[in-house]
Amino acid sequence: MSSSSSSSAYNDKWLVIGINTVGREGGHDYLLRTLSAISYELSDDVSDSMYGRILIVVANVHGKYHGMFYKAKKKFGSNNSKSIYFKFMDTDELPVVTDPNPRQKDKGNANVPGHRVRKQTRDIVAVMRAITSSSSSSSSSSSSSSDNFTFKYYLFLEDDMLLCPSGFLAMQYMLKKASNYHPDWLALKTSYGMNGIFLHFKDVDIFANYLEKHQKRRPPDHLVVEWYARETKEAQSYANGRQNVAFKYNIFDHVGHSSSLRSQKQAPFPRCYEKLLEPTNFKVEAFSLRDCPYDDIWPCDIPSGSSSSSSSSSSSSSSSSSSSSSRLEHHILKWPSLMNHH
Repeated sequence: MSSSSSSSAYNDKWLVIGINTVGREGGHDYLLRTLSAISYELSDDVSDSMYGRILIVVANVHGKYHGMFYKAKKKFGSNNSKSIYFKFMDTDELPVVTDPNPRQKDKGNANVPGHRVRKQTRDIVAVMRAITSSSSSSSSSSSSSSDNFTFKYYLFLEDDMLLCPSGFLAMQYMLKKASNYHPDWLALKTSYGMNGIFLHFKDVDIFANYLEKHQKRRPPDHLVVEWYARETKEAQSYANGRQNVAFKYNIFDHVGHSSSLRSQKQAPFPRCYEKLLEPTNFKVEAFSLRDCPYDDIWPCDIPSGSSSSSSSSSSSSSSSSSSSSSRLEHHILKWPSLMNHH
């Protein structure tokens, strides 16, 4: 189905994926490979329950010389059978996020952002606001334009991360299970860096404001952890006890050696469905095998009153160990073994 066939029936999105893209030295085709991996996992069958309910927003934050962006826009645009899933935004379509120190051209370091990384932070903010603005206009307008939509979850993704086989099925599983364990979770992570981080719609603008406010202090991939791990009083106040959650397995495969956030080449990272442990991720966000040896969601100490806690009470009552019952072995779905059959 072409984008012209899209109607308001598909404006209620389950997931929006925000991808900020920049050109790379050497003309790497990372973006095309990233979008191709995503497209492969999406159905063009209108009877599919997820048809049209996922939207990938690809934002050119580089400018008019980002040739790969325009190639991707042509490939996945209106003539593509899966164009309903893709939205391309050029630089001039994004809201302006003002640089508070436009004359400062410092280089910074791994922990203190220089002017280039601060620009990347503002780019992330601009894309988040562009997306929530489209959603806000949809909820307040009777227009059926495909440019307006609502959504439940937001996912951060860089432009050189390939979605692993059955990745969207894995997302449905982990988001449902995380919500069963920790209703109203604050963030869910299933990759590393500024990738594979899910937020609820209601939190997107709040976090965008946090990024803009603290852009001088830390890089965005550090600020996001600081925020959902509640490491500042401001973050603690907003979270109000809500939990950040980790999925045990990585569902994105890094193909780039040239990072959009770091000038140096990157060290090897976990591949598809390898475990996401410390030190790949910070301790406050990494899956803990010690805490949850029989589960794939961390934390696995289910709060009393949650749906999973209620449903498991009868089956765990005869167990001699309360810790093992809380891990709910009977709920575990072994993703790596399933992937072997893809």
